[in-house]
Amino acid sequence: MSLREGQTVHVKTMVPTGHCRTPYYLRGKTGTIEADLGAFLNPEELAYHKSGLPKKILYRVRFDQKHLWPRYPSARDTLVADIYEHWLEPAGAAPAKRAAAKPAKRTAARTKAKAKRRATAKTKPTSKAKRTARGRRR
Repeated sequence: MSLREGQTVHVKTMVPTGHCRTPYYLRGKTGTIEADLGAFLNPEELAYHKSGLPKKILYRVRFDQKHLWPRYPSARDTLVADIYEHWLEPAGAAPAKRAAAKPAKRTAARTKAKAKRRATAKTKPTSKAKRTARGRRR
């Protein structure tokens, strides 16, 4: 994929497991390519001592602050971020299939046990409170 300066792009909403170089608050947002910074080894692969190949193109992307945070006071402020090509897609294109993280397996029994522990923790006195109560009775 080759993006050009001034092109509107969409940051993918992938949720990969492991190391990630794209800020969460930018995922799903739309910005404009400001510059092509060249090809670099993929830092997401380098973090796991892999080769980082093939190289990925790094783009400088500009976002309107108002689009990132709706209550942001100034409509003129922008944020610029460097984002690798595999996180970007041309705006208006059909969204690429998102890679979702595997949800943690939580069984009903584990959930009930956790709720029970919380409930008991609130009602059981601590050992210090027990000693104090015993001392008062004597």
